[in-house]
Amino acid sequence: MDFHFTPEQEQFRDSVRRFAEKHLKAGALARAHADGFPWDVARQMARQGLLGITLAQSQIAQAPNFAHTVPYPVAAKIHSPGVAHKTEMGGVILGIRDRDEFVAKARGLRSALVLVQEMESGLAEAIVGYRDDPLVGPVVLVGAGGVLAEVYKDYVLRMAPVSVEEAEEMIGEVKGLAVIRGFRGLPRGDVHALAQAVAAMSRLALLPGRPVAEAECNPVIVKPSGAVAVDSLIVMKE
Repeated sequence: MDFHFTPEQEQFRDSVRRFAEKHLKAGALARAHADGFPWDVARQMARQGLLGITLAQSQIAQAPNFAHTVPYPVAAKIHSPGVAHKTEMGGVILGIRDRDEFVAKARGLRSALVLVQEMESGLAEAIVGYRDDPLVGPVVLVGAGGVLAEVYKDYVLRMAPVSVEEAEEMIGEVKGLAVIRGFRGLPRGDVHALAQAVAAMSRLALLPGRPVAEAECNPVIVKPSGAVAVDSLIVMKE
């Protein structure tokens, strides 16, 4: 199927492309492609960091000492590129308070490599996603996130890329994110920071050759000031 755009649509697409080319860290992305980019968790998160999404502080700790410098409290996660849903298999431990507890819990994961992350808290959890659909084309998603994201399916989709302003409109349509919009006098979350993350994710559609099939940050912790991605996944096209 061929898609035809009006002159106004073409002008918009060109303006978004120029914006993305200016703000994407093209040199770093080119080096990542040149390196072959093995898609373990740390590099996945690094790539999304290149797009401007704020990430929770994290390091890889290795057996037997599991040394790291991430400040406590921390979360420990099995470091395995082949495992997408670590929580379901007991591969995530939250709220570890000190070094002794961390080493004991890390050894209990029975993995030589453990991803250590600083614990993050906020007002709400969101999911931010991207998919290059074979029929529709690239789309971006924002919705209520966390472990119940697949249960409630409370999300909004748009064709990618989107501007920050469009992303804010998307967030306004998600029922589960009313809590960060000052619902019934509740503290307001940083909607603008979440919108920036959505717009950043959507710019995957502008990478040369569109090499990314799917990408997801879940949860994104929305704070009174800022939004931080805690977990991420990127799937490249074959």
